[in-house]
Amino acid sequence: MTNANMNSKMNDVLDSSNNEFKKLENLIPFALVAGGGRSGTDLLQNLLDSHGQVLSFNGPTKLYIDFFSGSKCLQSGSFNLKDIAHEFVGLYIERFNSKYDHLERKDQLGKDESESLNIDTELFIKKFVSLLNNQEKNNKNILLGIHGAYHFCLGGSFDSLKILFYHAHHFDEVYQFIEDFPATTIVFPTRDPRAGLVSTIENWKKYDSSNKSYLSFAHDNYLFFYFHLNRITESEGRLICSNKKHIIIRLEDLINIDHMKSLSDLLFIDYKKSMLLPTVGGKIWHGDRISGAKIREIEWSENRTYNGWREKLSWRERYLITFMMHSKLKRNNYEYAPITIPGFLLVLILALAPFRYERRYVSISYLRLLFRTNRLRALYYFLYAPLTFLKVRFLIIKYATIQLLNEYSIGKFNFIP
Repeated sequence: MTNANMNSKMNDVLDSSNNEFKKLENLIPFALVAGGGRSGTDLLQNLLDSHGQVLSFNGPTKLYIDFFSGSKCLQSGSFNLKDIAHEFVGLYIERFNSKYDHLERKDQLGKDESESLNIDTELFIKKFVSLLNNQEKNNKNILLGIHGAYHFCLGGSFDSLKILFYHAHHFDEVYQFIEDFPATTIVFPTRDPRAGLVSTIENWKKYDSSNKSYLSFAHDNYLFFYFHLNRITESEGRLICSNKKHIIIRLEDLINIDHMKSLSDLLFIDYKKSMLLPTVGGKIWHGDRISGAKIREIEWSENRTYNGWREKLSWRERYLITFMMHSKLKRNNYEYAPITIPGFLLVLILALAPFRYERRYVSISYLRLLFRTNRLRALYYFLYAPLTFLKVRFLIIKYATIQLLNEYSIGKFNFIP
């Protein structure tokens, strides 16, 4: 082949990559955020994984708050595209070879759970470089290049793409994403908060108990209980009152054909049967290991996501959560009760006693077990427990009060839980 022919072929490759990048720039942006309470964020992404009109990546990467802020290539001020691609692959190797992604159970993909995703990293790097070869080296373009190269390695077509579906997962991540993509619509999966509380506390406890490393009790502790209760109370209300474009999707409705058809309209994509089966890189995904039970039953039913929260929470605990999260329950068509002044007075009395989960964190058996694992952490948790107890009481009474005042149109609030 003559030099002229080689140069012509190279120019064709560059022109093709330039055209593909322009298509990436024109995609409609959506950002997926975790709603708290194990609300099905990963499930939703994986239901869109095999859709040819959706550009996404393998799970959340926290590009803005983790990768971009800590990248040695970016910090240098001048870098080679191949270097930053290598840096990204090195940090997220489990997203390319999923046999290393144990927690998300992506090491057991496929119908018989014997497969894993194995992306050719050299091909990924080459495609990333070609896509960004004539583009400005900024965060927005790097993000598009990562997603585009991943899509290419899976054999996806650029011509059929309609939307960019970015798994931000955290609000501090999505707000930085919106600075680069101002037209973004936030996609917020939600769940009955009573089921969400039970699911998070119990499933993370199972994970910590099976994790024999230094991370044991990282989630099975009083501080995590408070953090999660606060999160499921606040996150959705703050989003609604932020005036940012958003779509709220109930976990309970996922895999329901009618709801998935409605979702496809909201996302400006065609409805496909693939939206009823969660996959990773086109391979069937059976759910993460935290959940315990594998996703086997694909057919939708009203009780598909029920986890026994009515039996696991006492009447008192159900009443408190139902009152303080009244607006969320009513807004999303969950079971709720009316807000009344006598009901509020009852909350003030019932809130004084700890939840069953709270009692575990101050029990002698729990502290003894924690002491055997990590004495310093056991002492820290023990000393911090009284303050955490008071913070939980304040949280309950604060949001119960907001619900009461809102019901009677007294005062204005930055957000309603």
